[in-house]
Amino acid sequence: MRHKLKKYFIPHRGNDYKPHVLREFGALMLASAILSILFVSYVQLSVLTEVDLFAAVVPSILIDLANGDRQGATLRLLTPNAVLQAAAQEKANDMAKLGYFAHTSPVGLTPWYWFERVGYKFAYAGENLAVNFSDSRDVDVAWMNSPGHRANILNKNFTEIGIATARGMYQGRETTFVVQMFGRPARANTNTPKVVFKQTSEKPGVVEAVKGSSIEQVAEKDMFVSVKDADIVQETILADVPQEKSSKLLFIKTLLASPKTTSMYAYLILAIFIVVSLVLTICIEIRRQHPRHIIYGILLLALIIGVLYAQNTYLFPIVLIK
Repeated sequence: MRHKLKKYFIPHRGNDYKPHVLREFGALMLASAILSILFVSYVQLSVLTEVDLFAAVVPSILIDLANGDRQGATLRLLTPNAVLQAAAQEKANDMAKLGYFAHTSPVGLTPWYWFERVGYKFAYAGENLAVNFSDSRDVDVAWMNSPGHRANILNKNFTEIGIATARGMYQGRETTFVVQMFGRPARANTNTPKVVFKQTSEKPGVVEAVKGSSIEQVAEKDMFVSVKDADIVQETILADVPQEKSSKLLFIKTLLASPKTTSMYAYLILAIFIVVSLVLTICIEIRRQHPRHIIYGILLLALIIGVLYAQNTYLFPIVLIK
């Protein structure tokens, strides 16, 4: 083993001061590995899309990532709620069917319509949206980099979460819509009139108060929206107690559902490998340099940079969020 490492990485008389890893065959193998990672990323993305693994894997990962964000802020973790997920799924299906991307549908249905439709009575509620994503970690990063979406994810009034995805056409291309809904259920013994939701004509996305409704807008922008029901809100704020979260499978799940993240790790490993090989080639036996093999190493690093640029530009679209 030691002999092989010396042969492939260390310049010495036995390999004519030309480590095998940066010779023609070694450089060709490394270039093939770099291009193969790009191909595997494409296949992984295609499989996720065609087999509809987004519907099962991505929501689970996004919930874990959101709870990881909350844990970092020492906030209580969100509990997945099947009713909230059903509301998110209906909203995602509606966006995919009608080809829109907004908190309010073309026919004027606000986010809170979907809560009411599945029978989720809330004290607090919120919604984040994303489209054109192919990597679940990118979605979480985009949301956390947006003050409004971040406020929803880290809102201490929310206790439950539901996430769903749907495939559909948007702006002339097939894509994946994701809906992230937050809630804090109303107390079971609360008796309030059924909330009626009406779209205002002047402010799209804002609920108009109607007789018998107690919806109060907390925050609303193009990016995000959250409200509370003033009649049934519990004024006692939950303690911000961080809870233990199992993360044993999160890394593996993220890699499986995140082709961009997977390829980034692979390229990072290859880049470190090539840089170490170059340093050893240049610094050991510095008087016996072989410029051609050094150039091979530099070209391999340039290939990684070029492939990353092409991958991020053409294979993985920019995530749009609301």
